[in-house]
Amino acid sequence: VSADIASTNSTRILPGGAWCPSAKCRHQQSLAIVIPFRDRWRQLRNLLSVLHPMLQRQQSGCYRVFVVEQYGGGAFNKGRLNNAGFLEAMRRHNFTCVIFQDTDIVPENDRNPYLCGSVRPRHLAVAVDTNRYRLPYAALVGGVIAFTTRHFFRVNGYSNLYWGWGLEDDDMELRMKIGTKLKYERPPASVARFKALPHASQRIYRLQASRRMPLLKTALQRYSKDGLNTVKYRVLFSSNEPLFTHLLIDIGEQPLDFELTGTE
Repeated sequence: VSADIASTNSTRILPGGAWCPSAKCRHQQSLAIVIPFRDRWRQLRNLLSVLHPMLQRQQSGCYRVFVVEQYGGGAFNKGRLNNAGFLEAMRRHNFTCVIFQDTDIVPENDRNPYLCGSVRPRHLAVAVDTNRYRLPYAALVGGVIAFTTRHFFRVNGYSNLYWGWGLEDDDMELRMKIGTKLKYERPPASVARFKALPHASQRIYRLQASRRMPLLKTALQRYSKDGLNTVKYRVLFSSNEPLFTHLLIDIGEQPLDFELTGTE
């Protein structure tokens, strides 16, 4: 995947998916792009072929891309992968900004800077084509979101308890808005436009998400003790690929009593 895309990029990308603007450019942010991942190699290829050239044209700062792959065939847990990816990125460099990017959407233009706000987190994926370039609901903060590292520690990262697809981003919205009184911002929908890549049925996503509604109702009770400070994982493999740092992460399995209690 990486080698094929790398051959089409004219600007040098360092092993591990790292790049910096020229010394003449003043840049103050160092960006970790964290992509939670499993099995979607074609989507990842498409995303990276757009993301690297865009980040280089924006010249927002030095960046490094981390693809955080979940090991095994159990239920997916995006929150745990994001937490693990953040911690592993911070072990490698003192990044000032972390941007969490889903594999199934790609930016349509360069006008939406991949940067962190100094005062507020920034939800970047405002207008997606499959949603007619509108937010499906006001509290949506999924797709692409940028935090300063200080802000991400403040909200204690993502919940580790959402196994399967859906509602981990809604939990994050509650952590920000109510739990820590951390307001977030969005760029205008006219510039924050994304194209969705083909993926599994949205009907399946909605069904899985509906089963997690009781867990979402406890978000404010849990956020201080469910997140970065409690995530459990093992790094099984890491490598510096031509376009990304590849981390294979064992995050364990979904507890048998999850559907009933949402606890571990």
